[in-house]
Amino acid sequence: MLAGAYRHTDPALIDACRSDFEQLYAAGEDFSVFHARETEPLLRARCAEAAE
Repeated sequence: MLAGAYRHTDPALIDACRSDFEQLYAAGEDFSVFHARETEPLLRARCAEAAE
């Protein structure tokens, strides 16, 4: 059961929100590209520190 949620049924509001989500999704980058750039170098550094 949801607590404190609001249910919106206005089709115009729903369409506007859906459009916003679609634009955000389209602007996003592939996870593997993000991981290779941001996360992987940090993990490699931690593994190197742990091996010392």
